[in-house]
Amino acid sequence: MEKGASQKISEDILTFYAWSNGVEINWNFNLNENQCGRLKFIPLGEILESWEDRLYYDGADERLKKFRPVDIFVEEECCGIVLNGSGEETMYYHRFGEGEIYSLDLDFKGYFELGIEARWFLGWQFYIAELVNGEQAVTNPFEDGGMKEVFPDFDLDAFTQRFQELRLSGAGVNNPEKME
Repeated sequence: MEKGASQKISEDILTFYAWSNGVEINWNFNLNENQCGRLKFIPLGEILESWEDRLYYDGADERLKKFRPVDIFVEEECCGIVLNGSGEETMYYHRFGEGEIYSLDLDFKGYFELGIEARWFLGWQFYIAELVNGEQAVTNPFEDGGMKEVFPDFDLDAFTQRFQELRLSGAGVNNPEKME
């Protein structure tokens, strides 16, 4: 473990990892690679390791250096936390190879709950990151990705309302946490 890895981690994350030190679930609909879902919560020890040369390189922004993946749901994207010693509970979205992290305006518990609501459908995290950061969703995974075909009972309005209720900044508040 890297120096400082014993930084304060939220109780919700520690409770989850006391139950399961990592879990991976994959699903797809009729073997369609675009109508799929995945969660991959990596082991706690891996979260706390140094991510230098895997996530960032010399000269990277300090905030990116403190970011640690928790859920690597596809090879090039993940969601995780910032270990800054404060016990900050915000989950962030990150694309590997980029120098930015985007707030999801959710704590781990809210992230997990929305993941269940979204059935871990591929793209739900990016959709939330775009909502939080005030950008228009380029692709809505729930409509463009065939969510209704897979789960006819899924209600995007109810999902969005639940997201608003779970936001750390409060319902309907735009809270950009974009790191340049």
